[in-house]
Amino acid sequence: WPPESDSRDPAPIDALIVTRAIGTGQEVRLIGLAKSADYRTNIGFANVSASALAITVRLFGAGGASVGNARTVTVPPFGYLQEDDIFTKAGAGAQADAYAIVSSATAGARYFTYASVIDGRTNDPVCVVPVQPGSSTTRVFLPAGAHASGVSGTNWKTDLEIHNPGSTQAAFTVALLRKDQENIDPRSVGYT
Repeated sequence: WPPESDSRDPAPIDALIVTRAIGTGQEVRLIGLAKSADYRTNIGFANVSASALAITVRLFGAGGASVGNARTVTVPPFGYLQEDDIFTKAGAGAQADAYAIVSSATAGARYFTYASVIDGRTNDPVCVVPVQPGSSTTRVFLPAGAHASGVSGTNWKTDLEIHNPGSTQAAFTVALLRKDQENIDPRSVGYT
């Protein structure tokens, strides 16, 4: 979705390959969730198996502390379910920046999940796709980022949120690969 696109065009959501569905015992994280007077978060589930699935959502504040109660939902075979305003339903209170861990202990589980963070002032949603924790050597590429003006007065800014799933401090480097140029030695910044 390039910055030059019309601001009325919807953001693309990729089709998902069933063989890459989340399985029994796997944990995925939905990062960048919020609940406040201005934001609410919905979480959706698509069951791609022929059996009903029990899927559990646990919510955490940005500092890693559990907030609210775990929510378990049952999704029918080849069914879809969305939990609207998950923070309210879980009794988690207001959270400016939070994440969820989603998992299923159901044997043979195969499902997909996402979150939708809605700006209550504009009703604009942001789709949050799940991530699985990587190893300490995992390299991740974001295919596009911007801090620029676009067509029809749009403003494009990329926010990057890093989540450490471990119990100890982690160090990482962010490198900026600029458009239309060689990036053998890109500008980079280290963080902890």
